[in-house]
Amino acid sequence: MTRTIRRTLLRALGLILLGALAGVLNNLAAGPARRVAWIEDYPPKGEPLCRQHGEGAGAPAGGAAGTGPARPGDGRTAAGGPGLPDLSNVPMPEFRPDLPYVQIDGLQALRLHKEGALFVDARRTDAYLAGHIEGAFSVPVWESGVEEKIAALPFTEEKAPVVAYCSGGDCEDSHLLAGKLWEAGWLNALVYTAGYPEWADHGWPTHEGMEP
Repeated sequence: MTRTIRRTLLRALGLILLGALAGVLNNLAAGPARRVAWIEDYPPKGEPLCRQHGEGAGAPAGGAAGTGPARPGDGRTAAGGPGLPDLSNVPMPEFRPDLPYVQIDGLQALRLHKEGALFVDARRTDAYLAGHIEGAFSVPVWESGVEEKIAALPFTEEKAPVVAYCSGGDCEDSHLLAGKLWEAGWLNALVYTAGYPEWADHGWPTHEGMEP
């Protein structure tokens, strides 16, 4: 091996090591919502990627008395039918095209659902089939073909809201998916932080299996 080839290989190896170090440092400096999990953090196939939403976590905050999530039969109703909370006074999030996503609570998610907003489920396919928010598209962020699934979503305009959710609690999959949606041109990406466990717990519309 000539001296020139050896020098070229050493330089290439040095650039690779510098790039890897920069990536590690950038990931460590990222906020919790944007940090990519390390390889060893991923569970084996068949196990849930995210911990389930804990009791009391992700509950809507800042609402007026009587506007919190209602359980079926508590007497509060909405345009969508009996047993649902009144959504008429639920504030909608401000359109922020400069941000990859805006976080929303359960009542905001429910109002957007009633208004026909697009919902996307970031969980694994098996979790989606077991139960998901009615009408939501399956876009499992850690499975192959994510970009293709995003491209196949019914895009209407940049301001159209798209709500990403996962398993709530410590799950960051919905944040990651919302970031990908924003990069793909959905400038009104929203993250329903409490996710499917809260939604199902309130008895709001769900569906099992694939959507028709």
